[in-house]
Amino acid sequence: MAQFRKDAKSFTIEATASKSAALDVLRREGIVTASGKLTSHYKVR
Repeated sequence: MAQFRKDAKSFTIEATASKSAALDVLRREGIVTASGKLTSHYKVR
């Protein structure tokens, strides 16, 4: 469990280091498109 917490903290620090880093993570996870808009699965209906 301690290793998971360490890895999660490291990921969070890297993913939130800058706006572009955060957008890269969101793109990689399929939450936003390359243009920065939400994918259809995450749009408000």
